[in-house]
Amino acid sequence: SYSSGVESGKSAESITVATADRDRCRGVWIGTTQSLDFSFDGSTWVTFQGATAGTVLPIQVVGARKTAASAAPTAGDVVFLY
Repeated sequence: SYSSGVESGKSAESITVATADRDRCRGVWIGTTQSLDFSFDGSTWVTFQGATAGTVLPIQVVGARKTAASAAPTAGDVVFLY
């Protein structure tokens, strides 16, 4: 389910798989500037061009992958906040 309020993250998980089966996060921290695909529903992917290092995206997603070759992110490049 989606959270309708703004809340602080209570835990974090570095995403190192290219699947859309993680728990729905409260936000995403970007560790390295790159284009990334995110899945909001577990089956379709949306590209975010040039996601900037050091930013927190206020999106609730279940998966992340590198846009190039649909590869898994490198440890620390994409962190889901819960």
